[in-house]
Amino acid sequence: MQSKIDLLREINLKLLAEITELRKENAKIKAENAKLKYALEEHEARFTNLEQRDKEKTTLITKLDSDIRKIKQEQNAVNILTQSNNTSIPRSPNYSITSQSSILSSIEGGFKTIRLFY
Repeated sequence: MQSKIDLLREINLKLLAEITELRKENAKIKAENAKLKYALEEHEARFTNLEQRDKEKTTLITKLDSDIRKIKQEQNAVNILTQSNNTSIPRSPNYSITSQSSILSSIEGGFKTIRLFY
């Protein structure tokens, strides 16, 4: 009977040592899990921020594309007007009109003045 009790005490001590070891491992795993959860939250926040910035950039690119299209349309309209004006002005082969213009900009007293010379 005494040997059975000694055997049970020995098994109990081994089980207590194993429980202590498992608790240490569990504490380490919980600490690592907490770190990973924190890292995941940080990455999710960064990802959300990047998505928002991506949306803002996409919106800006769309606006810039629209502005470029408008500028090109305006430039085409100006080119068409310029071409139609050039073809509608009758020119005499006997003389040629040459004009020289320059624009000088200067700032005087905080006001910008533009002078044209012909």
